[in-house]
Amino acid sequence: MFLRVLIGCVFLIRTASFTDFDIDPYFHKLAEFNFTPQVGGRLYDNVSHLKSEKKYSSKDVLVDFNLGVRCLPEVDVQAELDFSRTHRLNFGLQRVGAQARYQLLDDIGGDPVSLILGGQFFYVPTRNMRDVSSPYHGQTNLEAGVSVGKEWSLNLTYVARLWGFVGMGQANRGLPWIKSQLHLDTKCFLGRIFLYGKGYFGLGNTKEINLARFDNGYGNIEHRSVDLGIKYLAKIGVWGDLTLGYQYRIWAYAFPEKTTIFYLAYRYPFSVL
Repeated sequence: MFLRVLIGCVFLIRTASFTDFDIDPYFHKLAEFNFTPQVGGRLYDNVSHLKSEKKYSSKDVLVDFNLGVRCLPEVDVQAELDFSRTHRLNFGLQRVGAQARYQLLDDIGGDPVSLILGGQFFYVPTRNMRDVSSPYHGQTNLEAGVSVGKEWSLNLTYVARLWGFVGMGQANRGLPWIKSQLHLDTKCFLGRIFLYGKGYFGLGNTKEINLARFDNGYGNIEHRSVDLGIKYLAKIGVWGDLTLGYQYRIWAYAFPEKTTIFYLAYRYPFSVL
């Protein structure tokens, strides 16, 4: 019932967008599946470095579904299915992909830090290559990354975590991209509060966006963006957790600017054993 209500919320709101694979250096419980639907809103009033005097704005809808499992003590796999509606595109598939990660170090188990290597593959429909709201370089995309984190505890009880991520990817066209993230989370009331920053940098050689000829995605564009965000995660006992978040783009170059994002996510853990 709760999942139906959560998914139904998408058709009641006018704005939305956000999500990604889990990339933090901490796995969930062994052999436990985690299903995470997300809904939210994204809006922006203009795109930086448009080759036009006219502004371009968008109010987007994004619905994302993630299913993951820690299948081995050192291995985590995930699948993701994303849908979107933007100023230019009707509601439809935006991305489908998979991720696999391997844990090299675990600071909870006694190592100095937690260290995870991961790789992603995802497909983006051709229609999204014509939309500046879709932040992709090509139809088929590969990305590899590393996450490093440290947890602090008191009397064997979690107090706070600091972790970062750096990744590089390449699509079937254009030039590579680099992504980076830095997160700090700590206990707060009955849950956890997160402060974070995200960077996304395209290594293309085109410094402007021409909307009239934007039909190949961001692969050849020298786009850059930095977002800051805050989110609160509330535990719901054995039923998982609920996350409410806000994110704002503080800087952009050849990319949607001053972007505001609100989102709601519910993680439902279950076992098939």
